[in-house]
Amino acid sequence: MTSNDNQILGVVLIARHGDRQGFYQNPTTYTATATQITPLGNQQEYQLGELLRSIYVNASSPSYIPGMSTGLFNQSQVYIRADLGGESGVVYDSCVSLTQGMWPVTIDNNITLANGSTIVAPLGGYQSQVDAVDPNLDVSLEGFLDCNTFDTHTTDFYNSQLFQQMTKQSAAFLKLLPPYVDGRTVSLQNMVRILLSKAWPPHRV
Repeated sequence: MTSNDNQILGVVLIARHGDRQGFYQNPTTYTATATQITPLGNQQEYQLGELLRSIYVNASSPSYIPGMSTGLFNQSQVYIRADLGGESGVVYDSCVSLTQGMWPVTIDNNITLANGSTIVAPLGGYQSQVDAVDPNLDVSLEGFLDCNTFDTHTTDFYNSQLFQQMTKQSAAFLKLLPPYVDGRTVSLQNMVRILLSKAWPPHRV
């Protein structure tokens, strides 16, 4: 968002999670299970946070957001939401790592007690403010979960004449795949989940 003179007023960021282990998504409800963030995934998100910090939270950057705190996290300036859905915390953990890259630990994150002693936050001044969104209570991030209309639409598509025709046409090819898909169910319905699990990330064995 910019003003009439092209000065940045604010930024909306939408970030994907980092590298994860395993992943299964029900082909009808799209409910995700059997996955978790990896150290590589956390590192990827942390590095993304560092990049975003250099762009938006660096006073010398041409894209710096005027007035943005470059040290302590200012809750009145930033609102962070992370999906806490059925991916074993993959998205939430990614978000925490990203925010640590944008707002790293600092001894300025402290408080002085009435007795005069100063207490620094754990881990050298850890700071993170993430609003965890439970899709069972708030559908704004994952509106398709536990949605009867969505499930019905997906089932109708799988039962359609066109999909059934494609299922028959691909049957011979699908019979060749079991040795290569880590025991996953081989069906045309499940192909998107198989492809995602094998293609992301391309560099990890």
